Order: sequence, then structure tokens, then C-alpha cells
Amino acid sequence: MSWDGDGAPDEGRRLSTDLTLFLKRVFPAGFFGFIALMAVLITMTEEGWDLLFFIVISSLLLVGFVVYRRMLAGLVDAVYDYGDSLVVRNRGQVTRVALADVLRVEASENWNPPRITLVLSKPCSLGHEIAFCPLEPFRHVFDADKEIAQALRVHAQRARTECESGGEGGH
Repeated sequence: MSWDGDGAPDEGRRLSTDLTLFLKRVFPAGFFGFIALMAVLITMTEEGWDLLFFIVISSLLLVGFVVYRRMLAGLVDAVYDYGDSLVVRNRGQVTRVALADVLRVEASENWNPPRITLVLSKPCSLGHEIAFCPLEPFRHVFDADKEIAQALRVHAQRARTECESGGEGGH
């Protein structure tokens, strides 16, 4: 498989959004930077720190961190469909996952941005689960991931069936 200068496969259909870098790095930096700026500006006033301010800032930081860890930190950078396998790129590491190894495809319910999680029958270098934000994540919060997730379910089931029946698969 060859790669172009941007680290994207020159063939294969991209399943994940281009906004992953923004969601994983830029948005959290902006959020936590805003909280830090707010804290600095408040401490420069005559009143300075008081208990209520400390509780509010601490709560915002805690909630922001938990939301980031739960919803964004685990997203991989890019996912490409190559027919019988997926190529996953995360932090410079490229991993090929056979569709026959995809045990379950979970589409997010009530998450923004939407998320698709692939549960693998055997772990790869990225673990037992691979999560990504699908293309067009803001098209419609509750529908953007459904089409891609359903197509992946069908393709993974077909690959597992071919593999079990002795056809060519990912094992």
C-alpha cells in the first residue's frame, strides 16, 4: 500500500472525518485555555479567589476533563475502507484490521459529535476497540453515523461468513 505526503492512503474510501485533529487537540486546548484565562482574570480583580469561584472553576475543569476522556481522547485519527480490511491511522501508527475481525459495530446514540466503535474479536496494536468520528459529523447529530455503521456491519458479517466457509478473509 502506498501513502501520499499527507499520510492518507492513495486508494480506499475514507470513513472518518477530517475534523478529528480539531476535536482531539484544538477544541480541548481552547476550552481549557478559556477556563485558565477566566481564572487569571478573576484572580486579578480586587476580590480575588473565593470559595464559590474555586468550586465553579474546579467543577468546569473536572467535567471538561471527564467529557474529553470519555468522548474525544479515544478517537483514532483516520479510518479507510479497503474492501476486505480497514486501515486505521492513529498518532503516526498505521494498522490494518481485517473486516472478518470486526465482531460488532456500534453507532453512537445521542453523542455529539457522533461516533462509531468497532469491537474486534482479537486485539490489534490499537486494542480491542477502535472508535472514530464518521464523515460529515455535523450533518445531523443522530443520523450521520448510521449509514457508515450499517455498511460496516454488513461488510464485516460478509467477511466473517466468507472466512468461516473457507473463502478468503482476514484470518
